[in-house]
Amino acid sequence: SVPDDLPLTVMQKIAREVNHSETTFLQRSQVADHRVRIFVPSLPLAREVPFAGHPLLGSACVAVMGAAGPAALRLETGAGVVPLIVTPAGDGIWDVQMSQPLPRVVWSRTEIAGVAAELGLTDADRHPGLPVEAMDNGMQTVLIPLASVAAVRRAAPKLSLLGHRFGHDGDCILIFAPGGVAPGTDVHCRVFSPFDLVAEDPATGSANGPLGEYLVRHGVVAGTSVRSEQGDQVGRPSRLQIDVTRDGNRTTAVYVSGRVELVGHGEFRLREV
Repeated sequence: SVPDDLPLTVMQKIAREVNHSETTFLQRSQVADHRVRIFVPSLPLAREVPFAGHPLLGSACVAVMGAAGPAALRLETGAGVVPLIVTPAGDGIWDVQMSQPLPRVVWSRTEIAGVAAELGLTDADRHPGLPVEAMDNGMQTVLIPLASVAAVRRAAPKLSLLGHRFGHDGDCILIFAPGGVAPGTDVHCRVFSPFDLVAEDPATGSANGPLGEYLVRHGVVAGTSVRSEQGDQVGRPSRLQIDVTRDGNRTTAVYVSGRVELVGHGEFRLREV
């Protein structure tokens, strides 16, 4: 945890120095167990965002480190309070499930001329029956369905053009196709951010929640559970479990689960900057 009065600029500089996809700071909260400040790398300083998936999973494990059994906790984010359940699975390993803010469809389009070329693909690589949708669960994600896993793997996005096209409609852009490379996976995806310094993210929990909801709502998968794979193209494979609860035609809950492993720890010495 960090002091509540740690200046914003100091957090931004630390996050910019770390330069991971996200960096979090745990503080005291009046409405939850902890407040989590989340930063993504950008220039000249890191940018604070209201919500992200993977850094919340990791932050939850740090918050309950040392607990002998499963622990439930609530983390305050800019998108609201997020409930999580952390279950120890070994020395420095945890299984974590979060209940994400419900995603809403911002817009849905059956055709966007030129988007395939901006992905380094052809129109034949676009999925013929699924729409492009922008969804918001605290962060906005543009979901672009493709016809095959091979097309997803072959994509070479022109991020400046995609950023200009989608503007701030998309904090990130997710391309996907049904099926997967690893056994038991339902969808293969890649996530890009034209707006930050991490061009391709190896694992994006905040975007995979809307992806799972999309797949269930459009009937792409049988049932309400989705196993997603991401990060293969950057050599950092990620596997996520998404579970969607539906009441008729309405989504009532989205859960994203994954395994967290401690890979290192350290300390910062701060001076006046």
